[in-house]
Amino acid sequence: MTHIFMYRVTSAGYIEGPPIGPICTLLPNNFHQYVSQDILKSYLSCNVADAETFTKLAGAANIPVITKKKNDAVYQHVMENLTEGGKRAVMEIQPWLFNTLIDWSKEFESYVCSDALPDVDQSVDQFRSEVEIKAPKTSLWSRLATHYLIDLHKKYQNLFQKPSIKKKEVWQKNANDMSHSNFEFANSQCEQKWKNITKAYRSTVDHNRKSGNGKKKECAYFQEL
Repeated sequence: MTHIFMYRVTSAGYIEGPPIGPICTLLPNNFHQYVSQDILKSYLSCNVADAETFTKLAGAANIPVITKKKNDAVYQHVMENLTEGGKRAVMEIQPWLFNTLIDWSKEFESYVCSDALPDVDQSVDQFRSEVEIKAPKTSLWSRLATHYLIDLHKKYQNLFQKPSIKKKEVWQKNANDMSHSNFEFANSQCEQKWKNITKAYRSTVDHNRKSGNGKKKECAYFQEL
């Protein structure tokens, strides 16, 4: 199903009207490698009302929409710590989309910024306070879902190490947080996924340690772990 929406670009570079996208059509191809497929297939909206209207019109197409307040400047912290790739990116990507990608893709953030955004940054939070995603719940382990699981495991790492707390309870916290972001997994599924990716990580480390091995290999999510 194809939907056609009318929109206009203001003198300040803002795009007004219904959600635009998918993001893969807004982002130059040379930056696609730093953004997950889940994000690339999403649309971008400046407010929740338009996003909800769009998802209703899309119907069975189940098109995800990222909602983010419009802004005409890249986050100050990022501008002060641009990498060489980041310098090219700010010249080619509209600030509203640029900041959205920073919020949703750690790989893109690492590519454009040499110093990760601090957890508390007023110049960022004034925009991030209105960031959310409207999308159908999914039980598929996409890269976005797996990255989020890894982040959550780091968040609850101290709880996993406490003998007085059952690991099942901590995995349930992980599952609840995943659900809030439209990733629908049981606590047992989160635990099994974590076992799978850490098993692959340990196998890769063992392989690279052995003498006589040729080219070192790297598994998925190696850098994150």
